[in-house]
Amino acid sequence: MLFFATACKTSKQITVIEPPPPTKCLTFAKVKDYSNVESCGYLLELEDGTILFPQSVKAEREDFRLEGNQSVRIDYVVSKNAMSLCVVEGKAADISCLVLLPPRPKDCYDSDSPSIEWMAQLIDILRPTTIYKYLKTNEIEYLFDCPLEKAMYDCKGNLKWQYFKAEPDKNPDTIVRVGKVIYKAEKNQD
Repeated sequence: MLFFATACKTSKQITVIEPPPPTKCLTFAKVKDYSNVESCGYLLELEDGTILFPQSVKAEREDFRLEGNQSVRIDYVVSKNAMSLCVVEGKAADISCLVLLPPRPKDCYDSDSPSIEWMAQLIDILRPTTIYKYLKTNEIEYLFDCPLEKAMYDCKGNLKWQYFKAEPDKNPDTIVRVGKVIYKAEKNQD
């Protein structure tokens, strides 16, 4: 608990330098196993929660097979005239590029809600208005957008960087991709 309280008060600015983005397979997705739902099978969930029904898949490796909980990067085109018998709400798509990402560490939390203990503690301390989840090549990051600052945490709850909105000239580069919103504060938050 002491770590979280002191981590939020630091004034040290950290600049995050990321490798250049890939030129193909730009969209992060997670393979979800819906084989227990009639006519569904393996589906792809994008960062924003959109579900894709793969109509065709061109993977980087010829021996690749979709399996539940895989993390992948894809390029896709929504099939306007294709239909699916799967009852899950989503879009039929042709997957023109698919790359399997390396597995994340076992103690890395992949959550679509702030139910993880370290997140709940930070919500009490920072009072964020929104929390975003970002999928990266081999990790997950959570951005806490607070009234006075923004703070990025890795999937284990370690502070990666933060900046204060009152000092925009000292801010590190911000993320340009849109993350998945996993928490939105109520308007009457104390």
